[in-house]
Amino acid sequence: MNNEKKVLALSFIAVITLILVVIGATYAFFQNQGGGSDNIDVNANTATTDNLSFQVGDAINIYANESNFGSEDGNITDNTTATAILTANNATNTATSNYYVYLDINTNEFVYTTENKEAELLLKVIDPTGVEVTTLGNLERKTSGGLTGFDITTYSGLITIADNYEITANTSKTDTWQVEVILVNLDSDQVENTGKIFNASLIIRDTSPIGITNVSTSNITSNSITLNVDAESENEIVKYYYAKNEEEYIESDNSTYTFNDLNPNETYNFKVYAVDSKGYQTAIYSINETTSAQTLANYIKEEVYTGTDGDNGLYYHDGVGSYTNAELEAGDNAYRYSGANPNNYVCFGSNEATCSDNNLYRIIGVFGNEVKLLKYTSIGKYVWTTSSGNMNWITSNIRTTLNNTYYNSIETNYKNLINTTTWSIGGIDLMNGMYSNAKTAYDFELGASKYNVTDVSKIGLIYLSDYYYSAFPTYWSYAGYYSTIDDLPDVDYRFAVDDNWIFNGDYERSISYIRNFPTFVFTIIPNGSVNSAYPSSVEFSTRPTFYLKPEVTYVSGDGSQSSPYRIECTTCTAD
Repeated sequence: MNNEKKVLALSFIAVITLILVVIGATYAFFQNQGGGSDNIDVNANTATTDNLSFQVGDAINIYANESNFGSEDGNITDNTTATAILTANNATNTATSNYYVYLDINTNEFVYTTENKEAELLLKVIDPTGVEVTTLGNLERKTSGGLTGFDITTYSGLITIADNYEITANTSKTDTWQVEVILVNLDSDQVENTGKIFNASLIIRDTSPIGITNVSTSNITSNSITLNVDAESENEIVKYYYAKNEEEYIESDNSTYTFNDLNPNETYNFKVYAVDSKGYQTAIYSINETTSAQTLANYIKEEVYTGTDGDNGLYYHDGVGSYTNAELEAGDNAYRYSGANPNNYVCFGSNEATCSDNNLYRIIGVFGNEVKLLKYTSIGKYVWTTSSGNMNWITSNIRTTLNNTYYNSIETNYKNLINTTTWSIGGIDLMNGMYSNAKTAYDFELGASKYNVTDVSKIGLIYLSDYYYSAFPTYWSYAGYYSTIDDLPDVDYRFAVDDNWIFNGDYERSISYIRNFPTFVFTIIPNGSVNSAYPSSVEFSTRPTFYLKPEVTYVSGDGSQSSPYRIECTTCTAD
């Protein structure tokens, strides 16, 4: 900025400090100390033919002693003015200009003397239209001793009175700002302020020494917004102050600040101002911004998962669970629903107020930033393949049915919410799938021991480990099928039917086939156990499974069957 801009600095009045000895005083006593600079005329030519000039009154000085501020005395006041005079070049020309007014509190030794911090120094400002100003930066208005004004009891430095105030003249226009400081007699023991000094002057100028040129937002999430401030000053900018929704300002050394712990999909009003090394303060810049809607994945991880495994039926598979042996967890940092009937329902494919069973889906879990859904009801009974002995998922009839017939039946807006997924279809050996536990099945399907065979498509079926982990953790050590083999567990998933929300009492295939018996696929049977001895030509209950795109957002609902989660995605498009 132009360092040669005209600055009108108000002269300060020398204040003679009087040392008082107060004996037996029950109240503080103060005196109005007169004096100050003479009126100052400053001319600022805003154009070659128009003229803008300024005048300021004496400095404001407040001082008191026991002779003029006892219990029977009134308040002490002092005031001053700042005047802007705009003269157009002739009687027919209209001139317009702008100016800035500051109150420079050079000395303020006052303190609060009451427990509830009643205002002892009040500032009142009357604008050129004769209206009292009710907002000045972050100053707080208070009522004290029957008077209302801005509490400046302990304030020091510069206060912005007028920022870029416009003056328009036909021939000539005079704007006068009236500033008054009142020392309020609280009729209480104010002796602590005896002999204290307050001194302030007005500054009026045609250019701003400091200003904010722009405020932008970035990194908008469901619970945070970052403000970025561009400011300029004749001096070094030393502090930034940020606030939201009328809360207290937060002081920062940085021109960037992030507000955290916000609510999803909510509009906030942010305010910011800056202060330079000379004490000049920008006008307060205000901006509104809305947090993004919370993704369904984050909603489950942050709102439904409480941090205690088992609450709301959610378990965090980080490998350190305290509810069972930690080694039985998948260890993939996924959040899985387990137990009899957790509130994990989602309405998918319908915006109707009542979600039909046909549009109900259930959340298997949150894997990274994706939510995995399983249809609540079967879409019908289908064979795996019409070719006897062919268990190849990629060429199977069931894959075609799911990714064509079923997928194309979904309403377009919801179809766009389904993510393309790389499915693990390498299969599991019989012993590791049926006669071991949930963790072993997971390792051979998706973990360290998996056979690296994959398929990329939209729709699949459940993994065998999905079924195992949907039971209450007690059963994670159980085998899928009851064993007649020596040294193998004799407890199996028949015992988990009342504590496993995926179990539906019907024959249902998983996506995992049996590697050492390649004509068979692991299948859930009506008694709850896992079997393998069903030929490819048999029709089975079919419930599609898929992953939602990470940007799918939570809208409403508590996840119960009567109030399933409602979801949407304004940015999801067809792949």
